[in-house]
Amino acid sequence: MSDIPIVSIIVRTKNREVFLKRAILSIINQTYKNWKAYIINDGGTNDYIDIVAPYIRNELKEKFIFVDMPLSSGRGGALSTGLNVSSEKYILIHDDDDTLEPDFLAKTVNYLEDDEDEVFSGVTTSNYDVYEELKNGEIIINKKTDTRGLKQGTIIDYSIYLSYIGVIIPISFLFKRDGIKKIGNIDTNLNHMGDYDFFIRLMQCGEIGIISDFLCSYHHRKPSGTSADTSRHEKKYDYHLAYRNNIIRAAIENKSSLKNMQSHFIHGKTINDFHTHHLQQQIFALTEQFSQLTTVLQDIVRKVYE
Repeated sequence: MSDIPIVSIIVRTKNREVFLKRAILSIINQTYKNWKAYIINDGGTNDYIDIVAPYIRNELKEKFIFVDMPLSSGRGGALSTGLNVSSEKYILIHDDDDTLEPDFLAKTVNYLEDDEDEVFSGVTTSNYDVYEELKNGEIIINKKTDTRGLKQGTIIDYSIYLSYIGVIIPISFLFKRDGIKKIGNIDTNLNHMGDYDFFIRLMQCGEIGIISDFLCSYHHRKPSGTSADTSRHEKKYDYHLAYRNNIIRAAIENKSSLKNMQSHFIHGKTINDFHTHHLQQQIFALTEQFSQLTTVLQDIVRKVYE
């Protein structure tokens, strides 16, 4: 590598200093040191800087850029701001409650730098799933697993991603800024589903490679209802279903070939899920009937030998 590339790390946060401190340590502890972190405060209080400042050594202060949004615009708006104020070659979306393993940037940057034929638009890694809770201002880890987040193979199968939400999560995905020039910024109207839609559009720019190593953690918490921990899982309605319905509406209106194709995958998965559920019901019914028949036969045999 002739020039060592710089990574934009975009951190979305709002009034969650306890998680933000952990995220900052996750960034500082990277073995790859050529990065800039953009802390996007989505309309929260601005005293967070004083709280996290002790965790940032003097020689690292220039690597952190703090952006205060006057009003909250949601996850999509915060990411859009981060994309606009940053300019580095590679981008990582690091939500304030997720974490990286120390070698994440080193391995993902090296992967994309080796892409001499420019096949890839980005690369994703396997991720741990961490189940935790917040008690008295302290993060309590209850469980850490390495099953759901395991990624295998060499590239992401786009047909699976189009029909299934959750194949790629932001903390696991380093991508090239050049892709934004082709697809544009995130759709801020989608908010909770903005990342998913944004990654789908990035598919137009090339393959998404896979590193099977577990290089990050996706953190889960039960809804708490408190401002100190506004979990991403607290939603007014099923945003996944609403997004899929919107895709199908767009396909009906014939807005774009991509939306039309995606709707076919969604429709196909829905039909498959319906038939699978129906088949499971039939299997359950047959099992019940078999159990009843077995009981009857046992009664007959018992009476024969009495």
